[in-house]
Amino acid sequence: MKFKTAHIPLMGIILFFLGYIWSASLYPGGSKFILQADGFDWFHNYWCDLLMPTAYNGIPNEAYIFAMATLIELCLVLAFLFYQFPKYFPLNAAWNRIISIAGIFAVVLVPLIATDFHHIGVAGGSFLGLIAILGIFKSLQKHQMHTYLFWGVLAIFLLIINNVMYFAKIGVYYLAFLQKIAFFFVLAWFGFISWGMAEKGLVKVGD
Repeated sequence: MKFKTAHIPLMGIILFFLGYIWSASLYPGGSKFILQADGFDWFHNYWCDLLMPTAYNGIPNEAYIFAMATLIELCLVLAFLFYQFPKYFPLNAAWNRIISIAGIFAVVLVPLIATDFHHIGVAGGSFLGLIAILGIFKSLQKHQMHTYLFWGVLAIFLLIINNVMYFAKIGVYYLAFLQKIAFFFVLAWFGFISWGMAEKGLVKVGD
């Protein structure tokens, strides 16, 4: 496979998954449900737990710096994807700008989840991200990329269910596990899009 610029988001997403696993291995332990647990609990711990300087069990979190770096890396490659996407699957000029601008601002808000403005990061990032993704859906439909569209709708449906549960505080006991499933599908879909961009190639102005 010849490496192309459009592969950058895919490579970055794979790197994020590896970084996530490594960060989880460094987490001392504890969750909202079991404060004195040892290590990262894949059922009860959230990704955000890795971004706390001190773990729930009161031990300094060795995963903190590495998890933050991993998160920033993910935001950069997703911003790059949103910026590049309209060059491969263009709509009209207005939608092309909306996809890029809304998508980039969405990922700019994501690091707020590691601060006291967590809710703003989640709500703002989700809202702007949804606008950008609606544009991507329109573009995939226009370019008859039906498989990409199907998996995208499924991924975003899972993410919306996750957000509804989070803000309505429904099924909180299961939410951390469901969050991982939703994130995996969404990021895998973005990786799938990155691959599709590389296979399709840039569209010249006037095409």
